[in-house]
Amino acid sequence: MKTKKVSRRDFLRMGSFAAVAAALAACQPQVIERTVEVEIEKTVEVPVEVEVEKVVTASPAPLDREPVTLDVWIERGDPQRTVCGTFIDTYNKELDDAGIPVKVEYDFPGEGFDELLAAAAAEGKSAMADALFGSSGEGMYPPYILAGFIPEHNTWMDAVGLDWSDYAPGVRKQIDGKDYWLPWGVAAFIQYINLDHAEEAGLDVSAEPPSDLETMIQWAEAMTKQSTDGRVERSGFLLTGSGGHPSLVWGTVLECLGGQIVGDDGKTPNFNNAVGKEAAQFVLDCFDDYVVSSRDVADRYKDWAVGNSSIFWTGTWVLATSLDAGLNFTTLPLPEIDGVRVSTDAATEAMNMFDTGDADRMMETARLLKWFTERMGEYCTIVGDICPTISGRAMTSYQNRPAAAYEGPALAAYAEGYAKGAIFHPEENLNYYWGDPLVENLDRVWLGDWTVEEGLDRLEAEVTEILNKNPVIDVKLV
Repeated sequence: MKTKKVSRRDFLRMGSFAAVAAALAACQPQVIERTVEVEIEKTVEVPVEVEVEKVVTASPAPLDREPVTLDVWIERGDPQRTVCGTFIDTYNKELDDAGIPVKVEYDFPGEGFDELLAAAAAEGKSAMADALFGSSGEGMYPPYILAGFIPEHNTWMDAVGLDWSDYAPGVRKQIDGKDYWLPWGVAAFIQYINLDHAEEAGLDVSAEPPSDLETMIQWAEAMTKQSTDGRVERSGFLLTGSGGHPSLVWGTVLECLGGQIVGDDGKTPNFNNAVGKEAAQFVLDCFDDYVVSSRDVADRYKDWAVGNSSIFWTGTWVLATSLDAGLNFTTLPLPEIDGVRVSTDAATEAMNMFDTGDADRMMETARLLKWFTERMGEYCTIVGDICPTISGRAMTSYQNRPAAAYEGPALAAYAEGYAKGAIFHPEENLNYYWGDPLVENLDRVWLGDWTVEEGLDRLEAEVTEILNKNPVIDVKLV
């Protein structure tokens, strides 16, 4: 793993994006395109070394071939990352039992993954991992796709016989009809309610659930616990004092009120207005007026898991940890605001392969991703994620897993059309959830350094400058 401190923003600001992409393309021998073309001939037209129909659990390559070691980064928290590692261990055993000289090594980058990825890219394709099992990628990976570090996956996955038709509708995301990552788990932001806190406050989720923002705040006020000096000891509505979470809440309210971080044209912002100010004031009011949230909360997942918060807007990835923690909870759709419901930054977790400049390793990486995809139902059964494949969702064990009782609001977000996909921009993460420009500017508002007007003015100026360089990229759900 690389430890050189190079942020993605530094990486991109080495020059114009086009110049950076050209430089990156020039730093390695241009052999991948030719190698892929030859490999496809052997795989599809003359199946000698690679017999697609035999690719079920491992590589069918000859036993006397040169050994290949793949490097995989797992950029997820537990339980996903541990289970993913266990699955890769199983894959390695299958390869070993078959006498195939391929081994997959994996690591957990943890914090600073953005810098790790940028540092590897700065060194060239050969420094990249072979694959990444991680987040949805709209915010982080666009520059690596456009610069050629992440290839279109269709050529490689077709060569190993991936059944694209097994994906459920709407979980694949394409740019110009090509797939640059493979769905790993379907996610959407939903509303978690601690039922023990609700019962303690005399609230009945079946009688009058917090389905609109006004009711949600009433619930939060009833479930909040304060010290004698007025400090929030248990958050009725969980918010961190800074970072991606309050900006996500701001964006959710903003979208319901008709605003957007980037307008429908993909070229101009639409938030420095009355609705953007109202959304920001709501976040501030949770801390200072309603007093249902605490700026002292830093680790929202821990705060929720230990039962120190009552209402939590977060993703379906928290289902497994909530169950493991033994919480008595339920899930609901995010509340309506002015009659509108939006689940922002809805995304599918993704598996990516990288263009390392080594066609043999890339083909073995494709086989690994195919193997994992064929076991997606089993994986999602264990971790609780929503499975992206039709065959996986049909498994009895998947349908009977504990998380199935709680995922309805996320499925409804897609089925009813209020799940909004994350923004895909070639140079900056403009998403509500951990988008750099949003966090850097809005944190100053939440912490009281700037007024709402100052924060939105500065954010608008930065977003406008970004969009003037490049509009957002159109990503289609298929």
